[in-house]
Amino acid sequence: MVNSSKLKNKKTGIERKKGDLKNRLMPRRVKEKAISSTYTFTKLDFDNMELIKDKLLNKKVVLNNSHILRLSLMIAVEQSEDKLEEHSKKLTKLIAGRPKRD
Repeated sequence: MVNSSKLKNKKTGIERKKGDLKNRLMPRRVKEKAISSTYTFTKLDFDNMELIKDKLLNKKVVLNNSHILRLSLMIAVEQSEDKLEEHSKKLTKLIAGRPKRD
């Protein structure tokens, strides 16, 4: 008698749980703990994010600002220390805090 929660392949003899085939066909999402944080960007940074979104939309890929930031981190990690130093010199230093009221 076959256990109803397990299925056995007649050819290979491999047992699997019900639903395993369905799970194998679907890409698995890695459940990582999401950490929320707040960042300050310039108007130019936001414009660049929109430009990246538009480029990806041309390829039918939809990303939000969080995805754009994570994508940028993935690309930056692949760069050499010299390239990172070179690009870091181009950054404008931002003053943290609330803007002054008019």
